[in-house]
Amino acid sequence: MQYDNHETDLYILPESEEERQKIIFILENYFVMWDWNWQYSNVKGNSWYGKHFIDMPFGIDLKDQIISLMKG
Repeated sequence: MQYDNHETDLYILPESEEERQKIIFILENYFVMWDWNWQYSNVKGNSWYGKHFIDMPFGIDLKDQIISLMKG
């Protein structure tokens, strides 16, 4: 799992199907009030180029909680 941000937006890049399913479960069950959506990176030269990632507007403050929940 990789994380990045732009200002207050949190970006999450699952690196496997298992991580993808786990993060979706966490977002749908623990952060139901937060808006998030899938985005596609089309910036050539970016390490995330060609990959789908989660964009959580104003979600930067949730990063530590999400990491903790991902660890179980």
